[in-house]
Amino acid sequence: MTVIRIYIAISLCCLSLICSLSASASIQDSVRAKSASDTLRSTLSPDTTIKKAITTDTTKARKRSTLNDTWYYGGEPDKRYVIDSTITQMHRYDVVRRDGEEYFNLGNTGNEAYPIIFNPAPVVGFNMGFRQFDAYRYQRDSIRYYQVIRPYTELFYSLGTSNEQVIQGRFANSHKAGIFYGVDFRRINSRGTYNNQKALDNGFTLYGVYTSKNKRLNIETDMIYNSFVVNENGGLSKDIFFRDTFFFNKNLAPTQLTSAILNYNEIDWFLKGSYNIGKKYNERVNDTAIRKVTLPIFRVSYMLDIERGRYSYFDLKTDSPYYGNTVLTGDTLRYSSHYVKVGDRLGLDFNAKKLTSDSTFKDLNFLMGAALNFDYYMMREFQQSHDFGNVYVSGYLKSNPALNPRLIYKASLAYYLAGYNQNDLSLDGQLGVDLHPYGKLTGQVSYQLRESDWTSHSFRADSSVGINYVNNNGTTVTGVLDSISYKYTNNFPKMSTFKLGGEYVLSKYGIRLSAYNYILKNYFYFSAPYTPAYEPRAINILVLSFSNRFGIKGFHFDNDIWFQKSAGSDVIRLPVLVTKHSVYYQADIFKRAMRLAIGADLRYYSSYFANGYSPLMGQFYKQDVQRMTFYPVLDVFLNVKVKTVRVFLNVTNISSVFGKQKGYYTGYYYPASDLGFKFGAAWRFFE
Repeated sequence: MTVIRIYIAISLCCLSLICSLSASASIQDSVRAKSASDTLRSTLSPDTTIKKAITTDTTKARKRSTLNDTWYYGGEPDKRYVIDSTITQMHRYDVVRRDGEEYFNLGNTGNEAYPIIFNPAPVVGFNMGFRQFDAYRYQRDSIRYYQVIRPYTELFYSLGTSNEQVIQGRFANSHKAGIFYGVDFRRINSRGTYNNQKALDNGFTLYGVYTSKNKRLNIETDMIYNSFVVNENGGLSKDIFFRDTFFFNKNLAPTQLTSAILNYNEIDWFLKGSYNIGKKYNERVNDTAIRKVTLPIFRVSYMLDIERGRYSYFDLKTDSPYYGNTVLTGDTLRYSSHYVKVGDRLGLDFNAKKLTSDSTFKDLNFLMGAALNFDYYMMREFQQSHDFGNVYVSGYLKSNPALNPRLIYKASLAYYLAGYNQNDLSLDGQLGVDLHPYGKLTGQVSYQLRESDWTSHSFRADSSVGINYVNNNGTTVTGVLDSISYKYTNNFPKMSTFKLGGEYVLSKYGIRLSAYNYILKNYFYFSAPYTPAYEPRAINILVLSFSNRFGIKGFHFDNDIWFQKSAGSDVIRLPVLVTKHSVYYQADIFKRAMRLAIGADLRYYSSYFANGYSPLMGQFYKQDVQRMTFYPVLDVFLNVKVKTVRVFLNVTNISSVFGKQKGYYTGYYYPASDLGFKFGAAWRFFE
């Protein structure tokens, strides 16, 4: 803790220095503040960019001010999105069965999940390796920063069979003093269909941003929290779908585990201060007053990042046949680990702008930045401590998305100079052209060299065994003996990933085509429930996709098709063909007071050896025992919108009631959800 206090003290001193640089300019600024709407318009992309982003909504004419109610991601502050108010895909609210690329989970909303479409680890650097909840996690890149001219709130609630509940909400606001802030939260509470399958997921993000009146000083703070508490049943102990179909009450189906539970939570806090350097120009406050502000061309920034993660697995009634001879179980089996990270980042960014007069300027199509980073980790695993650091540099060069440029380009780099991940490397390049009105064509090439995750490098599980002994009084008592039940330490070579491909997008007709080829060397995976491994042979994976979103006179036929094929090795197991189709009719009724969409979704996955799941390790692994066979999955839905209230009704997996096969698996002996009914409502309003 002493190390953390020293880091925080140094970091706060750096932030104080940045703040003091703008003190004199702030004191001299006595001109009264701009109105909230004018301040917002000065920070948004040009109106043409915003208008392109707006989704058509004819239920009610938009007010002019709603053009300014937008949000952006932290990594792309110049690219703005309008607040969605459509009902087209509202029924696809599920984090796993969502619009676009989906996930397979362990049969219950909130349970562990893995992507259906090949998606390699996107970042280099240290990682614990627990990715089974990535579909549900809030991450820094996924925080939505809202800039609104009045308080904005959106609440969502859904209820499904098996007591599945999802609650989600957003709130955002801004003030004339240059402050805007918001919160986004989600809670999933689902009992599940089978024994010991309950999932309780909680997460939220908080953010606050302050910009001084003269635009020199900017302070941001963010907090991310994720918590996952799930019961682990180890899957079914017998195949009920293909042999024993008499289990109408799925609570009677025998499961492998009855008392195992996994608890994973993390909290991450960021504090960033930045100081803008550039020429001054006159900004109009109102019809009679102007003030001198800084044109932010160069930005010097410092960021402090404190992160803590805890992971634990407990089984109070161990079943040695399930864990096998590899793991020596006693009365209980447990694994726990936690880490604390303290990170520092010193950055310099350049935003090309040109003054065209004493009161106007022009954005140029050029953005550039670089940063020096240092992360320190304090890792604790059963009876072991590991303290280490990482020093790395990062940088980027890209076009300005706020300008909607014809030429689109981006290059980024991250290289680890020293530390646990020394020589990790990430290179990414994109080049595209906007052929408006004939679509947008973009090519991409990237290369990664990365160290294995911590779960592949080190693991130490322990068990407690009850033993009888006689104390000094001659009384026989039962004591507890702790022992290492399973451990390993590996030093795998670094994994390399080369990606080459591109995509074509024709927004007018909602068409997207993409083709990507991956070449992987020393690919990390789990070859068995408790065995990390790597594949030294080169693996070649081709992923092709097509999607469309368009309709004629209210009738819509939306399609998503993926084809993926690997060569060189079979350690990566994914369906070769994945298709998803949606047919529906959408119309405005009751003099356009209500919008209605009614239709059906149809999904199909080709058969393959789906991954098994190891609850103790928290990893999906390769299995060759059972090939999973799927039937077309049919859902029907009804989406309705009245003013700012949206409602959906959804009946899922209707096709499970037809034919001999009454269900299917998404993991080895982990059944998918059965026929179910779901209801949801969202209420969006501005005060």
